Amino acid sequence: MDRLAAVVLAAGLGTRMKSEKAKCLHRAAGMPLIWYPVKAAFDAGAEKVVIVVGHQREAVQAEVSRLFPERAIEFVVQERQLGTAHATVCAADSVAGYDSAVFINGDLPLLTGKTVTSLRPSPTSDLEPLVGPTGSDGPRRRPNDRRPGAHIA
Repeated sequence: MDRLAAVVLAAGLGTRMKSEKAKCLHRAAGMPLIWYPVKAAFDAGAEKVVIVVGHQREAVQAEVSRLFPERAIEFVVQERQLGTAHATVCAADSVAGYDSAVFINGDLPLLTGKTVTSLRPSPTSDLEPLVGPTGSDGPRRRPNDRRPGAHIA
């Protein structure tokens, strides 16, 4: 089987939660939300798990390290929260060299390793990557977003 890496996106502000606490640290069924996608990634056989952190990164890193003390997890910092596409780009170098990578939101308590496994293309699959490098013309701006740096990959 190919070498799998997983990126868990956990840098967002979580403004819809109306809480000072980072969204991925809120609990569901007794566990922080971040536990579910990280566990699912490992259950799916990810050799490497990268977590993109930003808002309250020290608290998120401490909690993940407490939850998975025996696992090597890399943390990548998204200094400015410019959206999901930008967080994905922040982690791209960390998963270079792997045969496939899955990008997972950090707040999915119903995600399982089986679901992550089902996202992996089979050796006979003609599926194109869901997230890939930008074309030769470089990144494109989101149609309605005029902020500097508001590009999609």
